[in-house]
Amino acid sequence: MKRAMRTLKENTPLLLFWALLLLPASSWAVDLAAVPARWSPPDGSAPITMWGFIQDTGSCPAAPVAWDNGPVLTANPGASLTIRLRNCLDEPVSLVIPGQAATLTPQTFTDGQGRARVSAFTHEAAPGAVATYTWSNLRAGTYLYQSGSHPAKQVQMGLYGALTVGSAPPRAAGTNEEKNMYARLAVQRIIRRSG
Repeated sequence: MKRAMRTLKENTPLLLFWALLLLPASSWAVDLAAVPARWSPPDGSAPITMWGFIQDTGSCPAAPVAWDNGPVLTANPGASLTIRLRNCLDEPVSLVIPGQAATLTPQTFTDGQGRARVSAFTHEAAPGAVATYTWSNLRAGTYLYQSGSHPAKQVQMGLYGALTVGSAPPRAAGTNEEKNMYARLAVQRIIRRSG
């Protein structure tokens, strides 16, 4: 009995260290920026103006960046996620994650017929400003984060990315194609509308 107690006493700090190390983090914070971007089609045709989310560097890029899907965000189930969004575009932008619970503050305007219309699903980051968005008690799964402001335009322009809550299954070779599916669909819609 004394030996067992001594062993437990000697190993308690090590056990506590491993227990704390293996506990899931309770909160995640990410800094993103909504920026002008350009996508160059693989066939060499003219570049297409896009918008995109990138990791925020603390200032807006001087020139449009090469477009890609927004950064893949990861978090643990039950954790909270805070995203600070810098808006480098010339119109207001916001963030939503369909399928994740959040307190939303819809933004409205009055149309020409006197009706209140929704312009954004939640508070917006004005051009040149930073806004903060928080989701608590994240549900496991894979989600898209996207603009909640004028989504018919801004999501099509490229303001979206992936959020994985929980461990992602191992990916087979070549599945990056899935990630680019949304980009191709968005570009096709833009080309159809402009042509």
